[in-house]
Amino acid sequence: MSQLRIVFAGVGAIAPAHPDQEPFEDQGPLQVVFPASSRRPTQGSENGGTGAFIPIHFVQMMTKLPPRDGMRPPDVVRESGWNVWHPVRERLEIKFTGDPFPTRLVYQRDGNGGELSEGDVRYLCDMREIFPERSTFRRNAVSRRTPAIAEVEGQVIVPYGVISSQFGGKDRRVVSFTPPRTQGVVRKTVAPELVVTVNGVTGVEIESQSLDSGQWLDPIAFDLPNNAEIRFGNLDPLDVQRFITFDGDLQRAMEEDEKQERNGKRDPHREINDRDVDFELYYSVLDGADDRNGLPAPQFESGRGLESNCYVVVVGNGH
Repeated sequence: MSQLRIVFAGVGAIAPAHPDQEPFEDQGPLQVVFPASSRRPTQGSENGGTGAFIPIHFVQMMTKLPPRDGMRPPDVVRESGWNVWHPVRERLEIKFTGDPFPTRLVYQRDGNGGELSEGDVRYLCDMREIFPERSTFRRNAVSRRTPAIAEVEGQVIVPYGVISSQFGGKDRRVVSFTPPRTQGVVRKTVAPELVVTVNGVTGVEIESQSLDSGQWLDPIAFDLPNNAEIRFGNLDPLDVQRFITFDGDLQRAMEEDEKQERNGKRDPHREINDRDVDFELYYSVLDGADDRNGLPAPQFESGRGLESNCYVVVVGNGH
């Protein structure tokens, strides 16, 4: 039996967020909602601020595991060994075979108030801190009723596992969420990825349902002879190409970017901002009305701008 890591990256809102008191557990499941994204101006641009655009994003599932015979084949097979599916407007529900554990959501979090340890869930963007009035899902964003609202591009449901954060090769950077919608500016080091780890797994079965018609679609399944990883993301095409090109080694990708910049050869197609403009997409699937007074998003306080934006965010409800 093997260990499976399920990594969520890109624009994905995830619930339930970790409890504030011990035990740091929940009965589950973990629900992930990917907001729909076509290219659009940011709210700041519309309000007369600096012009910036949110790029198009696509829902992706990637793994080097081969699918079982007779199961749904990948949409794309890369030479590097990555199998890629594009489950757009689908609800994917994951089930494990073997003797999987833990059988609850267990959040990796220190009980003390000291410096956060590697993987602590408090490194994740938390909408309860950033904008409490907009920190829960719209009821129909996670509903099993179909058709799902147009603002939802995809959903993933994971029954249980150990929940942790991951920097995924990105620099540890302090960001401020601006404009502030709390009494003070929320300022923290944020990790861009959430990881679910399940041990004792011999296989994975993923049921798929159309978010438009409610019809059941062809399932995806894998055997796990060894430890493995499955990645889900709501990413812009350049980020996916970059991940595949460097075979998932984002640290090497960043080093290559810096080398190109020093030589004056930065990729002109990559947009660099000091603000994660993609973050505005979350508000389309969260409760509360837009009062046009500004949507908080991560902003670097100094240094190089944000490339490969997209930070997952945890919100306060689910199920």
